[in-house]
Amino acid sequence: MLISWNIRGLNKTGKIREISSHLLKFQAEIIILIETRVKKKNCKTVRDKLQLKGTFLDNYEHHDNGRIWIQWDNSRLDIRHVCSSAQFIHCGVYDMMGGFKFWLTAVYAFNQLEHRKNLWKQMINLQRQYPGPWCAIGYYNNVAHANDRMGGNMVVEAEYKDYNDMLGITGLCEMDSRGSHFTWSNKQSANPIYSRIDRLIANTEWFQDNGSLILNVLNPHISDHAALHLNDPGINKMRKRPFRFNNSWVNIEGFQDVVKENWSKPMNGKPMEILWKKLMRLQPVLRALNRPVSDLQKKIDTSRANLEKAQEELRTNQMDADIIEKVKVHTEELITCNDMLAMSLMQRTKIDWIKMGDENKAYFHAYLKSRGNNKSIQFLQREDDSFITNQKDIEMSF
Repeated sequence: MLISWNIRGLNKTGKIREISSHLLKFQAEIIILIETRVKKKNCKTVRDKLQLKGTFLDNYEHHDNGRIWIQWDNSRLDIRHVCSSAQFIHCGVYDMMGGFKFWLTAVYAFNQLEHRKNLWKQMINLQRQYPGPWCAIGYYNNVAHANDRMGGNMVVEAEYKDYNDMLGITGLCEMDSRGSHFTWSNKQSANPIYSRIDRLIANTEWFQDNGSLILNVLNPHISDHAALHLNDPGINKMRKRPFRFNNSWVNIEGFQDVVKENWSKPMNGKPMEILWKKLMRLQPVLRALNRPVSDLQKKIDTSRANLEKAQEELRTNQMDADIIEKVKVHTEELITCNDMLAMSLMQRTKIDWIKMGDENKAYFHAYLKSRGNNKSIQFLQREDDSFITNQKDIEMSF
């Protein structure tokens, strides 16, 4: 669902490529990148290299180095900017029908304690102005308890008092996490220091609405900060296939009537909003008309058998009008089903159709199978450089 990661700069091509590769594996709906250190004039070039498809939101108007980037998959949800500062971006998260889900705040706190006090005041104001389910995630640069640091200076109450006071006023609580307790290290072999300064906090309403979500503290990878990965382990990892219009549907009997009836139903809103909502409303109706290729092939086989049987009957009684009509019906049915199958295969394979009659069937099915094989994971390399080839072992490793 969501990943927040302090990446400490996107200043090298190799680092950009590795971060991109790492993030794309999660297929997250929302990705928050903190401390990008990318100038505004260079942000488009860097974002293109990241290959994260969707929409970006940032706080360049408050800080030259683009301290916070929020990227989301605009085919799965919508994010609307509310307000921001040099230390946060506050926005609303909505579903594709425009329904409100929750408030989301991406946080990148300043290094100085006095500057962070201003952030806590701003978060108190956010809670008062925008009631409802709310979570805030990111880099707080602040411990919350004495056991949130190992190594370095001893934690004193003055470090976390103002932060905890803010939690008490806003009703926000830290979400329990899986994985390492610490989210940052200085990566020094001589005097190592570990701290828990990246976290997700939320109010009661958000926890009630998102009780099935789990927060995982991932390995830091090439950063000195661990990424925070919020996801629902109960959701099937296979993403739902996006809706695609099948050209063969137009040949299905009743297609025009079904579309006309659904489209004519009234709906309120602005013109573009009405268009969008009507298209969304039409999707399940069109899906119901869909016939998989396997079903079409069965119908073709049945139509061939019926045509063969009718023609055998006609051979013994060539003047029977009912049998002649039956032959015509089965002939037309067989041709129509073959046309629908051809259109479906052409669209799925995305290659030019070569009119070679029924012989093409085996070729196109083989082509589809090869494309499917190319998309599958045939092997997986472990961290110890060993390989897994068994599909069940691959699933267990993920």
